[in-house]
Parts: sequence; structure tokens; C-alpha cells
Amino acid sequence: MSSDWVIKTNNLSKTYTGKVLVEALTPITIKINKGECVGLIGKNGTGKSTLLKILSSVLKPTTGNATIKGKLVSILELSDGFHPDLTGYENIGFKSVMLGFSKQEVNKHIDEIVGFSELSEEVLRRKVNTYSNGMLLRLGFSIITHLPMDILILDEVLHVGDSSFIKKCNHKLLELKKNGISLIMASHNLHDLSIYVEKAVYFKENDFVFDDIFKIQELYVLGEEKFQTRQQKWSNDSIKLQSVDLYPNSCLNKSSNHFFTVDKILIRLKINVFVEELKLDIVLNLFNSEQSAVVASNIFHADQPNLMLIKGEHSIDCEIPSNFLN
Repeated sequence: MSSDWVIKTNNLSKTYTGKVLVEALTPITIKINKGECVGLIGKNGTGKSTLLKILSSVLKPTTGNATIKGKLVSILELSDGFHPDLTGYENIGFKSVMLGFSKQEVNKHIDEIVGFSELSEEVLRRKVNTYSNGMLLRLGFSIITHLPMDILILDEVLHVGDSSFIKKCNHKLLELKKNGISLIMASHNLHDLSIYVEKAVYFKENDFVFDDIFKIQELYVLGEEKFQTRQQKWSNDSIKLQSVDLYPNSCLNKSSNHFFTVDKILIRLKINVFVEELKLDIVLNLFNSEQSAVVASNIFHADQPNLMLIKGEHSIDCEIPSNFLN
């Protein structure tokens, strides 16, 4: 229903004037509904952080407007809302009041905030100007996620600190999502985003696309070219690779580019051999969106390293088991 929205932007933009005109955010019109989780992706300088700062009332737009329904809190920088000369304990109250919460609300949740942060009594009694980035994340994230809100904004802050606390933050975000909190997250890590969000805004130069996360992932990784056009029709005088198709759960009636970790994936190669006999060795390499290899394997058994093919067309299948890429 249209009444369920929590964020609306209309022709929202930001331009800095000076010797050189800088368009920090091209006009953007989107609507985010209650409980919806939306990711922001794109190259540096395309407007992700600028949009979040406008939504958080840190910046004023040059054109257009943004309408917010409900309580919005955000972490745009690790040091946001902290007074360097106050202790950790004092900053819990200071930051919370800056976010618009009452002392009564803060006192009600103080034990949860301190407990979640895992910061010791000694650390919390020190001034925060002595804190590391990891400590600031612990305190800041603990404060904003334990106070009542409707919308949470995060701008690439969950990349510092130890892995155990990051994992704890991830679980907390999933809990907030389950409780109907709208999440707006900017990140370059498509895998992390896909855990939380159903939709994403892809910021391009002078444009944007707002769509399903799977479609946005494909646009971002493949540069807006269709998957099929990126397949290399590799060939020489002896052989030609006609096509590569992927099927979820071995469902052969419809190929796909979108998979879940629980899916069993069938990879089908179609090959045309031009000579009477050909000894073939096939190696499978899979890369993630950061171009790191996640699978590198010869698809035949060690005692049978080569496949003998005769002249003609052939279809070769390779299956990746369910949860293998988890």
C-alpha cells in the first residue's frame, strides 16, 4: 500500500558551486516502504554517501526534497555524534540525546548498550579520543541499534573491528530487519548487501537504477551487458565452445544467473568438435564479485584426467553441490 512508505525522494540532487561545478548527486526519485531493506552501490563519487547525508539531515539538497516518516538514525562516520572530551559512558547519553532520544529512553537501554559493546568498565570511563576505530564502532553501533527507531542508515562502517564483533553486528541487523526496521545500507560488498536487502539503488554517472537486488548485482558486476553477451565463444581449428548455461537445482527447463547458496547448480557446456578425435581437459574456475577465486577445479577425476571426444556436438555437465559456496 502507498501509505506504507517511510522514505520518499522527489528529484533530489546536490551540486557544489565554485570554480568547478561538482554534481555530487544527480536527481533521484525513489520510494522505500516500511520494513524494506535497500542497498546503495556504485563507484566512489557517484552519490551514495551524499544521498545518505541528505536523508540524515547533514546536508541540504540543491533541488527536490526528501520526506521521512518515522524515527531515523544513522552511522555515517565512526566518530559521528561523539564528543572527544567525554568518556564512553558520557557519550552514550550525549550521542543518544543528539539523535533525539530522551534520557529516560537511554537509561532504559543502558545495560543492553554496554553489554552489546563488550567494552570494559575501564574503557568506558576513558575519553573517546583515546578509542580505536574498532572501539568507536562497538560503542556507536551498540547505541543506535538498542534505541527505538523506524529507519537505520549505515554508510560502509561495518568493515573495521574484529571479525567476531562484525558477525555480532550482522546478527543484530537481521534481528532489526525481522522486527520491521527499514535498513538503508551503502557498501561495495555485494555479498554482504545481498544478505540483508531485497532492493538496491545502483548509482551510475549522471543516472541511477532502483530495482531488485539480483538485477542490480548483475548490472553492477557485468557493466549492464547481458550475461549471454559476456560469454566468450572460444574456438580454434579443433574445437568451439558454443555456450555455457547455468541451471538452479538441476532444473533444465530454464537457465538462470541468480542462485542461492542452498541451490545445487548445474553448469552445462555445449561444445562442437571439428576433428575426428580430441583429447580434452576442462578446468572450472569461479570468481566472486570482487574477482577472487572461490572454486578452481579440474572437473574430471584424477585417474581420468582427459575426456576423449569424437567429431560432432557434445554437451558436458558439471554440478556444484548445494551449500558448497556457502
